[in-house]
Amino acid sequence: MLLISKFSTDNVERKITEIEKEYSVTLPTEYKKFLCKYNGGHTPDTNFKLKRTSSTLRAFYGVGDVDYSLDKFDFNEWIERNVFPIACDHFGNYIVIGLRAGKAGKIYFYDHEEGHKPKELADNLTEFFKCCKSKKMEPVPSIEERERSMIEKGRGEYITDSLRKAWQEEIDLYGNMVQEEAVID
Repeated sequence: MLLISKFSTDNVERKITEIEKEYSVTLPTEYKKFLCKYNGGHTPDTNFKLKRTSSTLRAFYGVGDVDYSLDKFDFNEWIERNVFPIACDHFGNYIVIGLRAGKAGKIYFYDHEEGHKPKELADNLTEFFKCCKSKKMEPVPSIEERERSMIEKGRGEYITDSLRKAWQEEIDLYGNMVQEEAVID
């Protein structure tokens, strides 16, 4: 089961229309439904294994002012390959969806270390979601709780302002994150 913490869905339909018009492409219907419902999102502690390919899943791309935005892409290179980037893993690889002919709606893995040769993962987005395994996030401990734990373990001397800053960044990212099962209606 894929758990996702969705991004803001403000103006998603308009942005999809702009992308399709600018690049003369039609995104698969199932993917457009996913974007309208979730606009991508964080997928903490998620992995997948399909057809001898396994990896983590960092996030699905969304449109607009979101953490993982499609707005950063020049889609021409991707569209020439008849695919569109939809997600990324923790290692700089892409999960893409097919756009035309026999590839339409199929999900592929592009490994940057293998020259972006596509590996087919699933026939569609729903099938891909079923092969993803997410763990429900535990509550994120506060800085005070972390300091207390380190002191109790005799590691108090390792507490620094840099470590507190890193903890705060993690709290800011994950502290209010709400996960839900990704389902396309």
